[in-house]
Amino acid sequence: MQVAHHRPARADGFVFYSVAISTLLQGAAPVHVRNLSALFGEDEDVRVWLYQVWLQEETQHSQMLQTYVGQVWPEFNLKDSFSRYLFALRDRMGQPREQRPPGLEALACCLMEAEAALMFRVLSVYTPDPELKRLMLQISATKLRHYNFYRETMERLEQQSPSPALHKALTVLRCQRDVEDGNLALAFRPLNAHWGRNVPFGMMDYGLFLAHAGKVMGQYYPFEEVRRLLVAPLRRHGPLSALFVGLALRYVERLYVARGRLAPATAL
Repeated sequence: MQVAHHRPARADGFVFYSVAISTLLQGAAPVHVRNLSALFGEDEDVRVWLYQVWLQEETQHSQMLQTYVGQVWPEFNLKDSFSRYLFALRDRMGQPREQRPPGLEALACCLMEAEAALMFRVLSVYTPDPELKRLMLQISATKLRHYNFYRETMERLEQQSPSPALHKALTVLRCQRDVEDGNLALAFRPLNAHWGRNVPFGMMDYGLFLAHAGKVMGQYYPFEEVRRLLVAPLRRHGPLSALFVGLALRYVERLYVARGRLAPATAL
């Protein structure tokens, strides 16, 4: 094992925040699995898969990420950060939310898993740390398997009860908003408050982190693959559905590029 001070990622704030956020999100899998199980109601196939496959693999990811964070940033108190995040997450999930048909819930899960898979891939390209590259690619491959399961579930549910094309496009936009304004923001909050000694990089606030993320994504993010992953499964439900979702994805792409322009020139 390399000494922490010699790890390539140690002084890179963007990598720290990205990996630490991922660690908190993956660690909350037991909370999310209960919520997802309820959202899919009586669909036994989904419920069994969530507990027997998804939860087990998310937990494994969490353990690998925790180990990496502990090795590279030993001064960071991950345990206290996670406790604070988990408290805020449970409070947020206890608030009422708009109910979507199961088919749209599956589409939302497709969006989440596809975006996570490609973000882990972006980090694998961005980082010079060979260990982190391998870890990011391993998790990305698992996330793509999860995407495939949700896509098949969405297709099955949409055959039973199709959703209007406009509702699918709105689901894309709402999921993007929920990720940035909800899940990511919630996981980011405790990250600057739990350091035992001097921080080995310049700390960021959430706005600066998103700007750096936009710059990284503008350089490395496979936008065409995102479009393929999210639009192709909808083509069988009619060209209008694919058109609406495609327009929503173009909006998301422009949003990332615009945010990237806010990052300092020395960000990368």
